[in-house]
Amino acid sequence: MLQRMFCLLATFVTLTSAYSSFRNSIPNGNNVRHPCNASLTWAGVGHENQGGGGARNPFGIAWKANGLIWNSAMCMQDSDEDGRTNGMELGDPNCTWSSGKTPSFAASGHPGICEPINSPTCQQKNTFLNCGGPTKFDCPAADQTLHPDVITEDIRLAAGTKVPAQETTYMCQGFNLSPKVTNGSYHMIAVSPLIVNTEVAHHIIVRGCSVIGALTEKHTNATYQCFMGDNVGCNDIIALWTVGNYGMCYPNEIGFPVGIGGYTQLVFEIHWHNPYLLDSYVDNSGIRLYLTPNKRPNDAGVFFYGPMDLHIPPMMSAHGQTGFCSGNCTARLFNKDVQIVGAFNHMHNLGSSALAEIIRHDTGEAVMLARDDAYDYNSPAIYMYKQFKTFRPGDTLTVNCVFNSMSRTTATKYGEGTLDEMCFTFLIYYPKSAARFGTCFSYDGEDTCQLRQCTDEVYQQLGERLWKSCPLTECTEDCKKLTREFQQHPCLTAKKRNDMVNDVLKSPDAETKALTFEFVMRFEICKAEIAREDMATQCGGGSINAATSFSGSLISVFAAICIGSLAIVNADDKILL
Repeated sequence: MLQRMFCLLATFVTLTSAYSSFRNSIPNGNNVRHPCNASLTWAGVGHENQGGGGARNPFGIAWKANGLIWNSAMCMQDSDEDGRTNGMELGDPNCTWSSGKTPSFAASGHPGICEPINSPTCQQKNTFLNCGGPTKFDCPAADQTLHPDVITEDIRLAAGTKVPAQETTYMCQGFNLSPKVTNGSYHMIAVSPLIVNTEVAHHIIVRGCSVIGALTEKHTNATYQCFMGDNVGCNDIIALWTVGNYGMCYPNEIGFPVGIGGYTQLVFEIHWHNPYLLDSYVDNSGIRLYLTPNKRPNDAGVFFYGPMDLHIPPMMSAHGQTGFCSGNCTARLFNKDVQIVGAFNHMHNLGSSALAEIIRHDTGEAVMLARDDAYDYNSPAIYMYKQFKTFRPGDTLTVNCVFNSMSRTTATKYGEGTLDEMCFTFLIYYPKSAARFGTCFSYDGEDTCQLRQCTDEVYQQLGERLWKSCPLTECTEDCKKLTREFQQHPCLTAKKRNDMVNDVLKSPDAETKALTFEFVMRFEICKAEIAREDMATQCGGGSINAATSFSGSLISVFAAICIGSLAIVNADDKILL
């Protein structure tokens, strides 16, 4: 078995329909036999998993390094080091094959798996090979022959749905669950993909609608382009599929509630990846939900976090960026401990590695959640744990993503397009009721909790107090007291005040500019006096004079130096002893 920091749940391995465009780019790509079972083929020729998802095998690593093309150099390599060239194993021993032609011979081996697999040499090389693993969706709890009370509900796009001739498309459609579901109370315990067009289907997300009646005929009658659920009140992720897995079989401890007391409306979102910009593709892929009336002990939830301020310079072989959800924020977002049952990282094409961790608030211990040493956008890995990981309110969540931008000549920023970038970690956890929100983002050194509390309403309330206590021309005792309080306010840090001024400078609204500058003037009217008092305290109570003057609309104190019991205070251009 492949040794990882995580244990992959068997049902998360691979879907046997990997991207066929890659298989068509090598001789006999659709007919490479399974080394463990000659009656089966290995669809993901370049991957450790049969269906193409997850880590690449030696042939896949070489294939990517060679620019994803078959040529004599690729043909002559012996990627799996078993003594036979890739061309020999794929039926092109003379390296004469080209796309569209019939290979000279049938495939006689696997170019990414050392054979014979039972030889001592190959056993050392094929550490990832598991001949006893499943070759299809395998979820005993969802098997209707074993559990006849399990029902299924298929959600899929209409036949003939056109795939736009663009590289990245997020297509959504809303669905009202059928009466057989809405008339009962169920837990969704598994999902399996219904993939039709393997050329373009990259991943699927199903979201539950927590707002009753969120979907209208506009959402349910036809597909519409969207991103992350389109913010229609359907934000609770309940099912996922990515290229390379058979489906999801949830642990016995959890299920997602549907029907009475649960979700009755869902949004289906599919990401199509159409790099050749073809306008001839259609797709009516979907997903099958497995529902049981025998509800599990816990309702499950999906929580995700990461940075929104990505800025990746061009021509960088390794550029790292970190996202976080601070302990102060998780203490507000979660009301009790949760168990994390699985996780996965999400980046786009520049992503090369990622590490997500929990940092314990009491010990500082780092607990690994999802580690991708060689991230591949086309083959994301979902990690499910045999031993669940406890997350406690007050713990910090971090994710560090490394990007390789050597292929870019301009900076890359956050965005939904394939040519944009992301850095998110998704966590599957229980109980769902423990989390007040399902997301936590970081931006410019602040996380969701800090960003959410600094609303226009908050600034209006702060302004009303400031106008009441701080005149423009003198520092009163009330103003001094309020200023000291405001200096500790998370929405009035020096950085936020600078951002406030910089933002308003771009505004064409003269009234907004005037009010903002007056806000800052009133806030800083006591700044010099407060600095004088603080220095006097630090210098043992000596007498200190301070001169203040307006510099534009701001008052500033640049330096204070104690000499014995005196202080020199430089206020703008005046120095007094």
